[in-house]
Amino acid sequence: MRANLVDTLVDAHLKFKLLPQTLFKTIAIVDRMLSKNEVTKSRLHLLGVAALFISAKYEEIYPPQPKSFIALSKGFSSSELIEMEGRALKIFEFNLVFPTALHYLDRLAV
Repeated sequence: MRANLVDTLVDAHLKFKLLPQTLFKTIAIVDRMLSKNEVTKSRLHLLGVAALFISAKYEEIYPPQPKSFIALSKGFSSSELIEMEGRALKIFEFNLVFPTALHYLDRLAV
């Protein structure tokens, strides 16, 4: 299920023309949420979209509008998206500064 979610997130990342940092942060948020919290199959896609929403707000200068993410969320409402975003930020205690694979790749490329 995670592999399908990552494929969907990569497609959305390309569609919105986001920075690579946004994709890596999104996948890191999803992985950390799955390690700290149980998520049902039906809400896994919502978690992925919320993670993309959070990381786009964090990494992008001009993030896509929330309605774009709601259209991506396959039938979930805006309140459910905001609720999942709040749950993730509460679990992370609003600390979104953590290393991703991209940080290590940048160091190795020098």
